[in-house]
Amino acid sequence: MDSALAHWEEKESSTPDKEWAALQQKLTRALKSVWWERKAVELQRAADRNDMKGFYNGLKELRGPKKKGPVHLKSTDGMETFSDSESCGKME
Repeated sequence: MDSALAHWEEKESSTPDKEWAALQQKLTRALKSVWWERKAVELQRAADRNDMKGFYNGLKELRGPKKKGPVHLKSTDGMETFSDSESCGKME
Protein backbone atom coordinates (compact mmCIF):
# COMPACT_ATOMS: atom_id res chain seq x y z
CA MET A 1 0.00 0.00 0.00
CA ASP A 2 2.85 2.41 0.77
CA SER A 3 4.29 1.98 -2.71
CA ALA A 4 0.90 2.78 -4.27
CA LEU A 5 0.67 5.91 -2.14
CA ALA A 6 4.20 6.97 -3.04
CA HIS A 7 3.44 6.38 -6.72
CA TRP A 8 0.26 8.45 -6.32
CA GLU A 9 2.18 11.38 -4.86
CA GLU A 10 4.85 11.21 -7.61
CA LYS A 11 2.41 11.36 -10.48
CA GLU A 12 -0.15 13.65 -8.88
CA SER A 13 0.52 16.74 -11.00
CA SER A 14 1.27 15.36 -14.48
CA THR A 15 -0.90 12.24 -14.89
CA PRO A 16 -3.52 12.03 -17.70
CA ASP A 17 -7.10 11.21 -16.69
CA LYS A 18 -7.06 7.47 -17.48
CA GLU A 19 -3.81 6.90 -15.63
CA TRP A 20 -5.11 9.01 -12.74
CA ALA A 21 -8.29 6.93 -12.52
CA ALA A 22 -6.29 3.69 -12.64
CA LEU A 23 -4.02 4.96 -9.88
CA GLN A 24 -7.00 5.95 -7.73
CA GLN A 25 -8.55 2.54 -8.26
CA LYS A 26 -5.28 0.82 -7.33
CA LEU A 27 -5.01 2.81 -4.10
CA THR A 28 -8.67 2.23 -3.24
CA ARG A 29 -8.26 -1.51 -3.75
CA ALA A 30 -5.15 -1.52 -1.58
CA LEU A 31 -6.97 0.33 1.21
CA LYS A 32 -9.96 -2.03 1.00
CA SER A 33 -7.64 -5.02 1.12
CA VAL A 34 -5.95 -3.73 4.28
CA TRP A 35 -9.37 -3.08 5.85
CA TRP A 36 -10.60 -6.62 5.08
CA GLU A 37 -7.37 -8.13 6.41
CA ARG A 38 -7.76 -6.22 9.69
CA LYS A 39 -11.39 -7.34 10.03
CA ALA A 40 -10.35 -10.95 9.40
CA VAL A 41 -7.70 -10.69 12.13
CA GLU A 42 -10.26 -9.19 14.56
CA LEU A 43 -12.74 -11.99 13.88
CA GLN A 44 -10.06 -14.66 14.20
CA ARG A 45 -8.89 -13.24 17.53
CA ALA A 46 -12.46 -13.19 18.84
CA ALA A 47 -12.95 -16.80 17.72
CA ASP A 48 -9.65 -17.87 19.31
CA ARG A 49 -10.70 -16.29 22.62
CA ASN A 50 -14.14 -17.94 22.41
CA ASP A 51 -15.59 -14.44 22.47
CA MET A 52 -18.76 -15.31 20.61
CA LYS A 53 -20.40 -11.96 21.33
CA GLY A 54 -17.46 -10.12 19.79
CA PHE A 55 -17.30 -12.59 16.90
CA TYR A 56 -20.97 -12.25 15.98
CA ASN A 57 -20.92 -8.48 16.47
CA GLY A 58 -18.00 -8.37 14.04
CA LEU A 59 -19.91 -10.49 11.55
CA LYS A 60 -22.96 -8.27 11.94
CA GLU A 61 -20.75 -5.26 11.26
CA LEU A 62 -19.61 -6.84 8.00
CA ARG A 63 -22.98 -8.15 6.81
CA GLY A 64 -25.29 -5.61 8.38
CA PRO A 65 -28.11 -6.24 10.82
CA LYS A 66 -30.72 -8.86 10.07
CA LYS A 67 -33.84 -7.18 8.80
CA LYS A 68 -36.98 -8.31 10.51
CA GLY A 69 -40.43 -7.15 9.71
CA PRO A 70 -44.01 -8.26 9.66
CA VAL A 71 -45.14 -10.83 7.18
CA HIS A 72 -48.17 -9.70 5.23
CA LEU A 73 -50.55 -12.33 3.88
CA LYS A 74 -52.57 -11.87 0.74
CA SER A 75 -56.07 -13.14 0.14
CA THR A 76 -56.51 -16.01 -2.29
CA ASP A 77 -57.46 -13.63 -5.08
CA GLY A 78 -54.37 -11.49 -4.33
CA MET A 79 -56.34 -8.27 -4.02
CA GLU A 80 -56.30 -7.76 -0.25
CA THR A 81 -53.33 -7.76 2.13
CA PHE A 82 -53.71 -8.81 5.77
CA SER A 83 -51.21 -7.60 8.33
CA ASP A 84 -52.77 -8.55 11.67
CA SER A 85 -53.96 -11.86 13.07
CA GLU A 86 -57.57 -10.72 13.51
CA SER A 87 -58.12 -9.96 9.85
CA CYS A 88 -56.32 -13.20 8.87
CA GLY A 89 -58.93 -15.17 10.82
CA LYS A 90 -61.73 -13.45 8.91
CA MET A 91 -60.43 -14.26 5.44
CA GLU A 92 -62.31 -16.80 3.41
